[in-house]
Amino acid sequence: MRGYDDASFSRDECSGGDPGNCPTFDRLYGSRIGVLNTELRVPVLGALGLLRSPAVPPVEAAAFFDAGVAWDRADGSDFFKNRGVTSHGVAMRVNMFGFLVAEIDFVHPNDRPRKGWYWQFSIQPGF
Repeated sequence: MRGYDDASFSRDECSGGDPGNCPTFDRLYGSRIGVLNTELRVPVLGALGLLRSPAVPPVEAAAFFDAGVAWDRADGSDFFKNRGVTSHGVAMRVNMFGFLVAEIDFVHPNDRPRKGWYWQFSIQPGF
């Protein structure tokens, strides 16, 4: 989930500054997960981009909304009783020759009241 990577949490987001008591972070753990991602992608550079340039790797701009929930086997199939998390933002993606996708996101985690907009970088396998 964009906006909820473990390195982005700080002590002031947890109750009383205690890293062992962090309800928002604890909601990210479970033996099962459900994730929803919606994106609107627009090719910017590349053979099919708004600025046609066949000699460069494809670059896309995107607006996104992510939602997810984690639960344990003990919760059974009633995962709706667990409170999920959401985020939204914009991204730039570069397809590195079909092998890797490098992405920079400007993301807002909606369920972290002490965390505003911030930049996040990731490299993912190409698909």
